[in-house]
Amino acid sequence: MNDDPHFSMSQINMLLRCGMQYYYRYACGLRRPPGVAMLIGSGTHTSVETNLRNVISTGEPIPQEAAEEVARDAVNNSWEAQGVVLDEDEAAEGEKKVKGKAVASAVRMSVLHHGEVAPQIKPIAVEKPFRLHLPDGVRDLIGFVDIEEPDGLIDTKTKRGKAPQKGTAETSLQLTAYSMASWVESGKQKNPDYVAVDFLVDKPNGAEHLRQSTQFDQEDYGRLLRRIAIAEKQVEAGLFMPCDPGNWCCSAKFCGYWDECPFGRKQSVTVNIGECEWKQE
Repeated sequence: MNDDPHFSMSQINMLLRCGMQYYYRYACGLRRPPGVAMLIGSGTHTSVETNLRNVISTGEPIPQEAAEEVARDAVNNSWEAQGVVLDEDEAAEGEKKVKGKAVASAVRMSVLHHGEVAPQIKPIAVEKPFRLHLPDGVRDLIGFVDIEEPDGLIDTKTKRGKAPQKGTAETSLQLTAYSMASWVESGKQKNPDYVAVDFLVDKPNGAEHLRQSTQFDQEDYGRLLRRIAIAEKQVEAGLFMPCDPGNWCCSAKFCGYWDECPFGRKQSVTVNIGECEWKQE
């Protein structure tokens, strides 16, 4: 994939969630270390990918001990290479203890996937890239499909504590994009029979697996394309709307740009209407 202007679904989702987050991350290029949950998810994902790639190439899974080791190393290596943002509770608990819990969580979910989920999957591709050339001068849409099976697509997501809400898969723009990419690849002849999410939920009494499955069609793709077209106009105009202050992500715990954002740490920022400029240099 080249560096021509493009959107990914993570960019679109961020822009929908909070325009100011998009502004700081993509217009300004301001990166922040990931949170603990993201490192857990990335470590688990690396283990799942490694195992399924081996299934594709050899027909056999890697040993469970190897799946555990991949998850453990991925969390530890990312922690050291990228750093991590701790919330107030995690900072009070201490980085060493939090890191140990993060590694253990990734390992538990990796073992769950290796033993219970992966044997049910018939992978033909893992982390399959796509690039869709969109109409009307809208920048390309790029991404990677987690897992492709002969008749459908699967995404893997990790959660801690709470199970996902019912209908999460049906409203997922990311899954809609996966399905649309598969439809385009088929010559616009066939939609995937299913697009599913395997949720790996780590709870105090152990990890559990929940699957949500759905289907998408051309009407869904049209709605997604309209959203992307509006996103294009919004970004080109430099209009970055802050999210509702009651939204869960508008807090020091969930936003890495809380201190910079004039809609974040209000007590330290004075905003004068007409004097705030959020323009890409």
